[in-house]
Amino acid sequence: MPFGITEVAKNTLLTQQAAMQIIAHNVANAHTEGYVRQVPVMEPIPGPPLGTAQLGAGYGARMAAVKRLQHSFAAAQSDRQLALLGRERATRDMLGQVEAIFSELGGTGLVNNLAAFFSSFEQIGADPTNLAARQETVARAELVADIIAGRHQQLHALRTVADEHLFDHVREANGLAHQIADLNRKIGEATVDPVINDLKSLRDTAMSRLSELTGAYYIEQPNNQVDVLIGG
Repeated sequence: MPFGITEVAKNTLLTQQAAMQIIAHNVANAHTEGYVRQVPVMEPIPGPPLGTAQLGAGYGARMAAVKRLQHSFAAAQSDRQLALLGRERATRDMLGQVEAIFSELGGTGLVNNLAAFFSSFEQIGADPTNLAARQETVARAELVADIIAGRHQQLHALRTVADEHLFDHVREANGLAHQIADLNRKIGEATVDPVINDLKSLRDTAMSRLSELTGAYYIEQPNNQVDVLIGG
């Protein structure tokens, strides 16, 4: 009996020590982006069968697993919403710049200058020999042409910048894809839950960013690997 009590005490202390390490790990990563809190799962250590001298008493508790407090469905929906948010944010930013180019504020608005250009024809129609009216019409025509040409140049410059940003995003997406593949490999090689869970948190962070950039989503397999899908 004394040996059994000692064994229970030893197992309990070791298990609680491991649980405290997990809690300390959670506290240390409280502000780590993408980290998912982990909880220890304990199970009893069965004792000898009934009928022996120790009457089947167990030997305390042991760590059965370390689980992540994350709901797979909620995580998938979060990534889906990040993908939609990324698309809408990119559309908003681009259309905002286009709107600024076609602004009618100030003296460079196309609508007002185009209306003034057509109005100048009325003056010519009323007095075709009026040289000043004809010169004003020519000047207004040149102004409208300059405005249109200027906006064309601005749109072309905007497209160039958008292409450069797209190139940067493609390069980042490729890097994230390689990172996810590497984390898949490391998760497959890991043998203990805490290491696997930390690697999964890193992979989730990379997946969320990839979803925001490309609309990608993933399917987790029973072996903890993920299949990444973009556009089906």
